[in-house]
Amino acid sequence: MGYGTGTVSVFDDESVHREWLYAYPKGRKQVWFERDADAEPLVRFHGEGLKGARSSLVEQTRPDALFLTVGAQLNNPQLAEVHTWFRDNLVLTGPREALSLSKAPMGPWLVRDEQSRRQVEELLRVADVGVVGLEFVEQESRFDAGIRLVHRAGDRGGPLDMHQESHGTRSWLALLRPLLAALDRGNVVLVDELDASLHPRMVAEIAGMFASPRSNPHGAQLVFTTHDVSLLGNLPADRLLDRDEIWLTEKDKDGATELYPISALKPRKDENLERGYLLGRYGTVPRMMTGQLSARGRGRPIRGRRVNVGRRRERRPDWPAPVHRRVAAARGARSRRVLTVR
Repeated sequence: MGYGTGTVSVFDDESVHREWLYAYPKGRKQVWFERDADAEPLVRFHGEGLKGARSSLVEQTRPDALFLTVGAQLNNPQLAEVHTWFRDNLVLTGPREALSLSKAPMGPWLVRDEQSRRQVEELLRVADVGVVGLEFVEQESRFDAGIRLVHRAGDRGGPLDMHQESHGTRSWLALLRPLLAALDRGNVVLVDELDASLHPRMVAEIAGMFASPRSNPHGAQLVFTTHDVSLLGNLPADRLLDRDEIWLTEKDKDGATELYPISALKPRKDENLERGYLLGRYGTVPRMMTGQLSARGRGRPIRGRRVNVGRRRERRPDWPAPVHRRVAAARGARSRRVLTVR
């Protein structure tokens, strides 16, 4: 395509409420289309960025179908190219896929690709889970998926079937295939709960693989959710992620999740982000006091300190008083429900 695009859709089980697609030729924003189910007309086009028979595409778009998908199916070349990118370059995975190895056996893949086998063996050794190599088995089962891991035991070593491995080892092994493939092809990998069943140092290792130009020469991207606050870093020198790469989520009064960057809260460059997050300085942490649940279980009253919230006074956990104002301002100014691909 030669330039970046950004697309987003807001929908439920019955219909698409909003959808829009922006392009950035030579770095300048160009609106290809904007769709709003409550507006008339349903789809608006600004200028001649999107070419072709646009009105016929609108007529054939069902309420529950994406305009982007309809355009790709009806061979609009511009929309087809964007749709193909999302289909071929976005990879959704997570540690829980470790329990379904039989659906995508790794044995044949590693037999065919000697370089991938060496990389997997090296990363398994780096993980320090006691694995020194791989062993292939001819008969695949629901558990072994064609491989067994060889462990060291003192001066001896021996293989274990996959169902004998720990959940953490299987999670690490399951993630390696899509991660290595993304690094090789320059894909975008979406990982839900990257820290599930993985040690914090392994989560940092994965983030470091994508942050380093040496291990990521093709510019692959990693987008993940996590509760591992150690990635925030105690000091700027310890941070793997820049401040504008860290986005926080918080539910509003209606239960909808809002997304905003930590940079919108304007933390100091030398600020301890990990400590600030745990103190609730940026919002997004549960509003409870230490020992609140255990005290409630013993039937004791819950005590908090009073803080001003607008004109009201209410009991809250021990947060700094201006926190809610800073978070509300950040959400109002920078909240997003957008995936932008550049």
